Amino acid sequence: MCSDRNSIPGMHHETGCAIRRPAVNTVIGCSNRCEASLAVRLTWCRTLCLALLLSMVGCVSAPRAVQPPQPSYALDAGRQSKLGRIGTQALAAALAEESAFHLLPAGREALAARLALVAGAERSIDLQYYILRADSSGMGLMAALWQAAERGVRVRLLLDDWGARPDDATLQRLAAHSHIEVRLFNPLVHPRSAALSLLLDFERTQQRMHNKLLLADSQAAIVGGRNIGDEYFSRHHEFEFGDVDVLTFGPVVPQMAAAFDLYWNDALSLSLLSDPVALKSPTQPAEPVTELWSAAHGSDWARRLAAGELRFFSGRATAVHDKPGKLDPERPSEDSRLGREIASAMGAVERELLIVSPYFVPGDGGVAQLRELAKRGVRVTVVTNTLAATDVPAVHAGYARYRLELLKAGLALYELRPDAAQRERGRNERNERNERTGSSRLSLHAKLMVADRSSAFIGSMNIDPRSQRLNTENGVVVASPALAAELVDGVQRALVNDAWRVHEEGEGLRWTGVQDGKLVTLDHDPGAGWWLRLQASLLAWLPIEDLL
Repeated sequence: MCSDRNSIPGMHHETGCAIRRPAVNTVIGCSNRCEASLAVRLTWCRTLCLALLLSMVGCVSAPRAVQPPQPSYALDAGRQSKLGRIGTQALAAALAEESAFHLLPAGREALAARLALVAGAERSIDLQYYILRADSSGMGLMAALWQAAERGVRVRLLLDDWGARPDDATLQRLAAHSHIEVRLFNPLVHPRSAALSLLLDFERTQQRMHNKLLLADSQAAIVGGRNIGDEYFSRHHEFEFGDVDVLTFGPVVPQMAAAFDLYWNDALSLSLLSDPVALKSPTQPAEPVTELWSAAHGSDWARRLAAGELRFFSGRATAVHDKPGKLDPERPSEDSRLGREIASAMGAVERELLIVSPYFVPGDGGVAQLRELAKRGVRVTVVTNTLAATDVPAVHAGYARYRLELLKAGLALYELRPDAAQRERGRNERNERNERTGSSRLSLHAKLMVADRSSAFIGSMNIDPRSQRLNTENGVVVASPALAAELVDGVQRALVNDAWRVHEEGEGLRWTGVQDGKLVTLDHDPGAGWWLRLQASLLAWLPIEDLL
């Protein structure tokens, strides 16, 4: 099962740290490692691409029908619209200029929230995703978008061209509707052939749009770490990504809409032409949407949203995002780093910093910054995946080389265990027979940072070189002690039974956690067999950290 990371790592042209201020710049994780020259890495990666290409000889894709886009902009349905009235209700306890936020830690609730916004929209729906899988969740959501378009709602769908998504024919049939437009961000040079695209234009191809955002009527938005796919919504029988999104209303939503327009109208976004002989719909609309509502317990969730029964937190918020020019070498002046915006919005850390990142590769610079925070008395806690839980062993190998340094610096380090899936699903969601449901394996996918239990970042950015230098990312920073405390308390509750505490013993590592109801200590990566541990050890020797 693949996550939303690129399957072939990319390159970058920078060294050093993107953020210099001694505040929450540690959340970015700067890397100063230069074990291999750029030329060596480029040769290595191109050799890999060529090998992949040769293995695909004979697979030729038809030319893709794309065209330069016509500009369009967000449509606001106003406060008197259905979602506007719900937003007014959610903002009842908020002060002026504050926004309202409802946390979405459970997968099925996160799916229900998206369906509710799509169903409630009256003027516009905008979606921006790295992955939109052609599984039951993805196809069902597209059917819901078709139904919204049938009501006269304008739909704009912006997808990265690398991430898993429906094929061009399916998207063209969707775009055949007069109220739906589909655009691909940074299209591959060779459609559906990543290997050939990398070979022909390596540096551009490996830079991707990693953003996740859904907007409805410019009144409501969902932002966070989830893509669109069964594994993100607790609907995959074997694998699940543990994640967090937020549903938001208020002044921050227009900021997100402006960011979407920036990407939508960028030169790197090309419109996918509709199929002139398209079927009426990419799927039969009624059945998949009905099934999706049922599976997500969506009808009850939508009722609670409309009735004002959901818990909302309020606080001043800032929508943060990289500029699309980050991926364009011809526009270096437009290069905007998300980390700088996060540092500016969150301010200096004084007492406590929580970092949750499924892919955590801090680099020498990041370790030095975290060490400095610890010296100043800041309690720093990092939560990431175990080797057994991660879906990208190469990234875990990059992280593993820093574990001992981080522990010696005084950080608290936790690794999520893959068998947490059943317990997590059992806590949050039960079927009609009150039996536990869930997949057999859980992998952390949430990207959170909380400073001093007063401000929090929720978004798409991992703490690794790829997020810092190669992908565009987005998210929201919220100044809300109540929301920040809820996030910290939720993480701490999960750590008791669902994570291993990593600690040092001499020059080695030990993992302590609850197993079969007893507190145990292990001297190797928990749950990982010898072969997986050997792979990680071998990957750690490769000079590819800046590509992770």
